[in-house]
Amino acid sequence: MVQNKDDRFYNEPILRRARKGLPIKELVIDAHGHLGAWMQFYIPQYDAASIVKVMDRCGVKAIAISGMLSIGPDYKAGNRAVAQAADAFPGRFIGYVTPNPNYPAKEVEHELDFWLTSHNWMRGIKLHPSYHEYPITGPRYQIAFEKAREYHVPILSHTWGQGDENSLCGPALFADIAEAYPDVTIILGHAGGLLPGYRTAIEVALDHPNLYLETCGSFQAMGLLEYLVENLGSERILFGSDCCFLAQTAEIGRVVFAKLTTEEKKNILGLNAAKLFNYPA
Repeated sequence: MVQNKDDRFYNEPILRRARKGLPIKELVIDAHGHLGAWMQFYIPQYDAASIVKVMDRCGVKAIAISGMLSIGPDYKAGNRAVAQAADAFPGRFIGYVTPNPNYPAKEVEHELDFWLTSHNWMRGIKLHPSYHEYPITGPRYQIAFEKAREYHVPILSHTWGQGDENSLCGPALFADIAEAYPDVTIILGHAGGLLPGYRTAIEVALDHPNLYLETCGSFQAMGLLEYLVENLGSERILFGSDCCFLAQTAEIGRVVFAKLTTEEKKNILGLNAAKLFNYPA
């Protein structure tokens, strides 16, 4: 929809700066990113240095990442790659430790303990029930929520409220989990997926204050950000890009050009994430 110049959001300061092609000067933390090549399609720039280059262009201070290998064939190698990126670019990468529930429980527990105690920038846990082909409600994911509680770190989980994925990680499944772990912050990646998932994610989040919604997705509808803010408020919505599956430039533009106030954009772009990841605002 083309904005008229009398639209009250037309001269919003963050949008005005973006129109000039300048990086965002407010705090921006991308809550959903990936590092590394992917097995299903070509990604031209997937290394840490290339990601930082795009971040600088956009004005992104930090990005929370998981390793592509971790949601693919080698979860330990993916976690090592994330830690190496965080070491190479201090303060720019926040690491998610990704467990794979298909491996022995003691091995997975050791992997979580090791990274969450030995590396300062490993500050979250990433779950991907779809690619790991294991339901979020399954008992082998319980250790991840227990470790999130123990170490006071958030969990980001892939969610999708439509098709076969709905039985693995549909947003409705997180209601019981949120009740079982009320002191664990759980981020619903993609805000539940397509439109049926958005609606369910909002309903579940309204009933559970420890649930947050994250914005990225290749099928996101126009007006989604406004819809989420209208129904949930801006304090529990996080900007995420799904880099390098998707372009960070395009995903951040969806927030910048949304019909939201400056304060709402600040919350979504970085202030909410700064609190969750203990990142200086």
